[in-house]
Amino acid sequence: MRFLAVIGIVAFSLLAGIIVLLQQADSRKVASVPGCRNEILLLDIWKAQRLVDEIRPNGADIVVKVQTRFWLTTMRQVQVSIGKAAYCAVALAHKGGIVRVEGTNDDELGRVVDGKWSSKLFPE
Repeated sequence: MRFLAVIGIVAFSLLAGIIVLLQQADSRKVASVPGCRNEILLLDIWKAQRLVDEIRPNGADIVVKVQTRFWLTTMRQVQVSIGKAAYCAVALAHKGGIVRVEGTNDDELGRVVDGKWSSKLFPE
């Protein structure tokens, strides 16, 4: 029963994020990375939910800054999808690279290398 409640909360949060995103969508930003439209929309949704603070390039790589407190309570599948969504731009622009997910205190929480997610908190 608790699992269904969590699924309901996540679904509601995603729907609310999509509504906010559609109201505030910047089509130029989405069009800036051809082939990654869905991934950029996903990242924008999580920005609207305040899980993702910032996405910035770091040479050929990308750093995704997240709120550590929220990241630690987020389901693993959501963490993976955020990392892989950010990786899309790296893969298209540079034919591979690294996405680092950093917390509030610049601590590394996870990374995507060559399309494979690895968590620093829960090694796989």
